[in-house]
Parts: sequence; C-alpha cells; structure tokens
Amino acid sequence: MTPRIANAFLATLLLFTIVPARPTFAQDTSPVPYTFQECDQVEEARLRDELNGITQSIFEPEKIRLEIAAIVDRKWAELDLDSTVDEAVDAAVEKARSETDWWERVKSNWSADTTKELTEKVATYAFASESFVTAVNQLSESIASELVDELRIMTAKSASSALQCVQAFIGDTFSQTMAAVLEEQIQDRIDEIVVDPDPENATILDIIELHPELLSGVAVIVGTQLAKRFAAKMVQNIAGKVIVRILGKLATSAIPLVGWIIGGGLIVWDVINAGEGAFPQIRNSLQEDQTKAELRKQIANEVHAELLAEMDLTELSRSVSNDVYSQWQEFRRKYGRVLELAETNSRFQGILDNTPVEEVKKLADFVSVVEAKLGSTRLESLLDRGQFERLLALPQNVLEMLELGVDPDIVIEWAELAGDSIELLIATELYRVASPSDFRDRADLERVLVLNDAELIQKAMLLDREERDAVLALPTVHIEQVLEKLSPEELSWLAKEYLTKLNAQVINVLVDRVLREPELIAELGVELVQVTLLESQDFEETLDYIILKTGDRTWAGQVIEMLSAIRPALSSELSWALFWHYEGAALRNTLYALAGLLALTILWRRIMSRRQRQDVNVTVVLPENRGSGGSDPVHKSVDDHSSDESG
Repeated sequence: MTPRIANAFLATLLLFTIVPARPTFAQDTSPVPYTFQECDQVEEARLRDELNGITQSIFEPEKIRLEIAAIVDRKWAELDLDSTVDEAVDAAVEKARSETDWWERVKSNWSADTTKELTEKVATYAFASESFVTAVNQLSESIASELVDELRIMTAKSASSALQCVQAFIGDTFSQTMAAVLEEQIQDRIDEIVVDPDPENATILDIIELHPELLSGVAVIVGTQLAKRFAAKMVQNIAGKVIVRILGKLATSAIPLVGWIIGGGLIVWDVINAGEGAFPQIRNSLQEDQTKAELRKQIANEVHAELLAEMDLTELSRSVSNDVYSQWQEFRRKYGRVLELAETNSRFQGILDNTPVEEVKKLADFVSVVEAKLGSTRLESLLDRGQFERLLALPQNVLEMLELGVDPDIVIEWAELAGDSIELLIATELYRVASPSDFRDRADLERVLVLNDAELIQKAMLLDREERDAVLALPTVHIEQVLEKLSPEELSWLAKEYLTKLNAQVINVLVDRVLREPELIAELGVELVQVTLLESQDFEETLDYIILKTGDRTWAGQVIEMLSAIRPALSSELSWALFWHYEGAALRNTLYALAGLLALTILWRRIMSRRQRQDVNVTVVLPENRGSGGSDPVHKSVDDHSSDESG
C-alpha cells in the first residue's frame, strides 16, 4: 500500500468523521494539551499551522511504538504463545538431540562453537515448526488487525483535538453558539449512522459500542467501504512481512547466548549427565521469560518498521489537520456572514449567543435574505432598532415574504395583526393583495383568512371594505359559492346595491336565487329592478316574478303570464312600473294584435256588405205573343233589386 493510497483513505475517513479522544489499552490517550498557543487566542491566518502541530503531536513515532508494544504483549498473552514456544522448543531439542552423537553432545559442554551450533539448530527447528509458524502468523494478523483499530482511535484522537481547537477558536472569535453548531453538524451525521447503519460503517459502530463515551464530545469516526478495504489490505501487508522477517531473525539475533551455559556446564560437571551436553541449558534458555520478552520485542519492532514503511505518519497527520481545516472552511462558507457580523456587530453577537443551536440556520437565512434584498446598511439599521430580533422570532416561512420584497417593517405589522394566523396569511398569500391597513383588527383579518383559498381571498380583497364586509357576512356556504361564481365587478355592485341595503333574511333569499338562477344577475343590474326590489313589500314574491321573466317564453306563454300578472298589479301586489317593464311589450303586442284583428274584421264585413248591395242587370227575352207563335221577341231589363223585391 503506497503512502498516497493510505493518505487518501484517511482523508476520506476524516471527511465524514471526528471522535473525541479516549484512553486505549493501558496508557493515556486523552487529547493532548495545546502545545503551541491557546486555540482560543489563535488568529485565523495561523489556524492551519496550529492544527498541523496538534495532529503531529498525536502521531509521534515513539508513541506509536509504545502502542504497538502494548498490542503485542496483549495478543501474545491472548494466544498463549508462551505454551507454544515451550512446546516447540521441547520438540526441537528432542529432534536436535537425536541427530547429535554422544561425543558432540559431550563436547558442547565446554565448546562455545559447538554450543552455538546446537543452539542455532534447536532454535531453527523450534521457530520453523509448523505449530510455531501458525501461532506467529495468527499473532501477526491479530496485531495488524488491532493496529488498524488503534490507528482509527489515534486518528480520531488527533481529529478530535484539532476540532476542539477549531471550536475554541470559533467560540472565542465569534460565539459559543457557533461552536455548538459545528458540533451539532457533526453529530447529525453520527445520528444518521446509528439510526440507519450499513455494512460499511460496521467497524465504527463497533467502536461506538465498545467506547460509548465517544458519543459525547466533538464527534465520532464514520467508517466507509474504503476504510474496510484499506484495513484488510493493511493486515495482509503487515502480517505477511512481519512473519517473514521475524522467522529470519529469530535463530540469530533473537536468541540470548548467555555465557553461563558454558561456564555452568564446566563447573557443574556431572559424568552421569555429561551425555546430554548443552541441550538442557539450551532448552531452559529458549523457554525462559527473558527470551520470550525478546521475541515480543522483535515482533513489535518489525511491526513498527512495517507500519512506517506502509504509511507516512507526517503526511497522515497533515491530512488530518487539512481535513479538519477544510471542515472549518466549509463551515465558514456556510455561515460566513453570520460569523462576520458576530465579529463586528456586538448587538448581533448578543442575538447569536442567545440563539438555540437548532435556530442558527434560520438566523443565517434571515441575514442572507434581508441583506440580499435590502443591503447591509438596512440590515444594520434593523439590528440597531431591534427589528431584526422581532423578525427572527417569527416563523421560518416569513422568509417567503422577505424574498418577495415585502419590507421588514410591513412584515412585522402583518405579524402583529395576524398573531398566530401569520402562517396562514403567508400560505394564502394575502400579503400580496392587501396591506395591514386594509383591516380594522385581527377579527377582520381572520374573516378573510378563513376562506383558506388564495384565489377567493384575492377576489374578496378587490372589494372595498364595506362591500367585503357585506359579502363575508353571508352564510359560510354562500360566501365561497358567490366568490367562485361571480366576477369581481358583479360582486362589487351586488354588494353595493343590494347586500349593504337589505336585511339578512332578504339577503339570504337573494343570494340563494342568484346562485340557483345565474341569469338573474343581469336583471338585478337594471335600475328599475333595483328600485322596485328594494321598495317591494314582498321581496321574495317580486324576486320570483323577476326570475320568471328571465326565462325563454313563447308568445302565447307571454300573453298568459301577462294576463296572470294583471291581477297582482291591480291589487298593488305588483308594481305597475315593474309590470309595464316586463309585460309592457307583451301587452302592447297583444293590443296591437287585437286592434289589427278588429280592423281586419271590420274591413271584411264592409267588403262583404258592399258586394251585396251592387245592382245586377238581367236581359230576359219574352215572346211578344205567347199565343200566336212566331212573333218577334220582346226585350226587358229587370233590376236586381226589383228581382229581389219581387221574389
């Protein structure tokens, strides 16, 4: 694994995570004191250097060496390698003894060279045995695996100390509230993982479970899939190289060849045991605690060497500090203007100090919108007059009004007028078609808001106050229907000419008829109809009469209706003016028709009479002498009247 890959892993790791430091194993790993200047006094220009110094102090090679030694000691004990060494040495001694003749064994009692040769032979057999190699391999893997976890903790400790420095810097330079916001921002990410974990975060969740105190403080490391792959690779590299290097050295540098083996053999000469040679001393030497301690030391040294070969700790610490600093920069970009105001405006800093952490984003949004719409000078004016605090106390959606350019002073007026109804006012966009002065009081405003429909509210606000009052005084079921079905112009004159002049009972009748008979609205606009209706003694009957006249009728139907209306008109139940307005044409047409019919009848009779009085001339030829025959005829004219008279 190259340093570049290792650094990429740790950079990715820290982009998502930060954990408070905690003691690991037997030694203290709490965050180190700030070794440069106090972070609450550091200037922003030197903050990166301060962070780099803090993280480097965590990754000092000697500290890591001590951590590795502690891991090796603990894992050695857990795997009971003392017993493994003893068994391997016993087997190796027996094998070497069986391969050494009696004279060589005796010779080893006083020959250092022979003793050394036998010792190396036993060590080679022991430490090359399958049981020992398997045990050391397990040990190496276990050490490397735990070392990865330890590096996570150390990295977390480093990042934690660095972030505590950033928090101290933010708290002193700007506001303690903003320091808490940074912690909250990190904690939000932790909550997501704890509530909805995934396999990629399993290692970190294990750390949280084993170290519950890590949830308090700055933050917790968040593992990624990259972290898991890196951990597996690191275990493989370190474990594989350690086992090769360890086994190559144990037969020589790891074996303490104490001088008393030879000296003791010469002094404690035992003819009976002389045939065993130096093997008993070799066995005891290789099985004693000092030898096993030397083995652990060699293993720890090799692990440390491989770790340094795998990772550039200086680059690692720099990556940690850079990532923490990048979090500060991201935080600065997000809350830049808030931080700047807190640093330069004492009143704003007071507001910020008293703002709950969960409300800081809202504060930042208000600052951003007000300044974008009105400029920094107006923002400072609002701060000086205390108006900004009043804006901040309003619901978040008040920002919609500010974004649309509503003046903050008007927003506050609306809020004072609406009270708890301010959110409904914003939702219905009433503020876009009205101003606070359009309403007498909160009750007046709420009569409009109860419509809960932006389009209906807009129609209602097109009316003047008196007209609007008249419409909103209608039964609820009628208000919405009237606003939906009538145009603003129709609403206006209906309210002005009728609703404001009639009593409630009559108004309800009128509105009911208007809604059921859409054609009626045109008739109500006629001045004569208005006057007649308003003066009518029987409003409902008169209105029904008008409705009757709005439908399509045949001429015969018109005549029948006219004749039916004569009686109410004669009895004064129906205004003669209204009668003439609706029935005049039918009456005139009927009279014209009757007159025409009468004229035709008279004309016909005259024609017929004249024809009957006309004279009729008839020539009759009579014989002059009926009795004599053959005589010439006699001509005689007879008048038709004479004929009539004669028979």
